[in-house]
Amino acid sequence: MPVPLYVDGAFVEPEDGTYAVVNPATEELVDHAPEASASQVAAATAAAARAQPSWAAMPLAERTSLVAAMAGHLVDRSDELVALVQAETGAVSWLAETQQFRMALSYLSKWTSLEPRDFLQALLPTAGPGHRLTGAVVNRAPAGVVACITPFNFPLLTSCAMIGPALVSGNAVVLKPAPANPLAVLALARAADAVGLPPGVLNIVGGSSARVGVDLVASPDVHMVSFTGSTAVGAQIASVAGRDMKRTLLELGGKGAVLVFEDADLDLAVAGIETTWTRHAGQVCTAPTRVIAHASRYAELLGRLEERAKAQVVGSPSDPTTTVGPLTTGAHRDRVASYVEGAGAEGGRIVAPATPLPDRGYYVAPTLVADADPGMRIVREEVFGPVVAAMSFRHDEEAIALANASSYGLHDYLFSQDTSRMFDLAQQLRTGYVSVNTVARSPEAPFGGFGASGLGRDGGLFSLQAFTEPQSIVWQA
Repeated sequence: MPVPLYVDGAFVEPEDGTYAVVNPATEELVDHAPEASASQVAAATAAAARAQPSWAAMPLAERTSLVAAMAGHLVDRSDELVALVQAETGAVSWLAETQQFRMALSYLSKWTSLEPRDFLQALLPTAGPGHRLTGAVVNRAPAGVVACITPFNFPLLTSCAMIGPALVSGNAVVLKPAPANPLAVLALARAADAVGLPPGVLNIVGGSSARVGVDLVASPDVHMVSFTGSTAVGAQIASVAGRDMKRTLLELGGKGAVLVFEDADLDLAVAGIETTWTRHAGQVCTAPTRVIAHASRYAELLGRLEERAKAQVVGSPSDPTTTVGPLTTGAHRDRVASYVEGAGAEGGRIVAPATPLPDRGYYVAPTLVADADPGMRIVREEVFGPVVAAMSFRHDEEAIALANASSYGLHDYLFSQDTSRMFDLAQQLRTGYVSVNTVARSPEAPFGGFGASGLGRDGGLFSLQAFTEPQSIVWQA
């Protein structure tokens, strides 16, 4: 039986049929996913609009308890869901278990300690006329009905990262997963139903057609759109949402610059850069894909990166020795391969393992493009695959200029033992996030980008700000 939609607290058969979800490692059928009709999308947004006021009026402790209980339900199905998310995303085993699944649960369960005061900010009183004091407080009010549209690289993780803070903040949600791998996201409906989430508070619709997303964003019932995905689609969403002045949270593309200075610990730098190959085959918006190394360390760094590229094991995600799995779709595989071919034609030196790729599946070899030029397409555009481009610099000003010569500004990296100097240089980067001597992120720090990398910030308590509107309440005493 096809996986159903979830609308107004009920499982609903899709009116526009189903489509095949394919395992990217084997090209075999995983299951059939539902195609929502325009009327079903409208029914979902209308249900959310009806449910939102009473959901927002529910005591915060009850909302957080229900959201956390959804995470508990998913834990009970962990073996099934880890296998499912691996089958539809192609994530290698450690990634499917941790970042595709366990981390997703944390985004639902982390809010149980919230208190009403977390949605209030007191301001200092000011002197008014007649010797009276004016006091003020900022209340974070729910945005209303939120459309959450998630990407194909981390479908369950991103869905939970959106709906967790959106729901506990008092919003109702209509969730649309990426067409390539919606099955684990649709499993959230079973969790909502099992724990007794009120009808209409969470609705899940989807389909292979772009029309579903267009209808959702344009719905007059929707007050806010949260989207993670490509800059091109994000721009279209911003255009449609802007017509009705809808709030947007857009986490879009990235072209992470890695600045490796003359005193860098190359062990740390190489380990960080290598994650472009080993973390979901480079299908990560924060991947450190542009290596900008000091001329005095460039040759040594290239040599070590070549060794690491050739040491990667490309193969089945279920094989524990595999370090690089497939890309999510055949079309995306072809797109990434075209970038590598183009880089070679533009004069880049291509380094990749000589071992053959699997006969079936959407694989691209982990690739290093050495001696790249800032004007190359592979340096300027987001590849979203296991491809690193490297170039050199001679002084700090040149390094900063090369890093900032991008329309993107999501996550950059600095490697040097002089952390005081790196703190100063970090502030010259046009990027929303900077990591020094690591590729790690803090779960409590705001996350988002400059320029083509998006609008808004989430992460930790900043996620509550992202899904709420500031409301000023003023009085005199």
